[in-house]
Amino acid sequence: MDPGAAELYDQALLGILQHVGNVQDFLRVLFGFLYRKTDFYRLLRHPSDRMGFPPGAAQALVLQLIRLREQPGFARDVLRFQKQ
Repeated sequence: MDPGAAELYDQALLGILQHVGNVQDFLRVLFGFLYRKTDFYRLLRHPSDRMGFPPGAAQALVLQLIRLREQPGFARDVLRFQKQ
């Protein structure tokens, strides 16, 4: 996702964060939404399954996204984009 596109969601996400009051509860809301409204927690059990993830894939995706933002250049790139 283009860093600028993420700004489209900032107000909505910030509103949720302000409403719940802390990051831990914000993440509970976010993952609760994924559980209730998406196939994020659904496991692919058969090759014919059309929804869900292979075992461990959803966790790997979240960890990959966390690690991406921990990289030293990520914050610098976001700041540079915001100054444009």
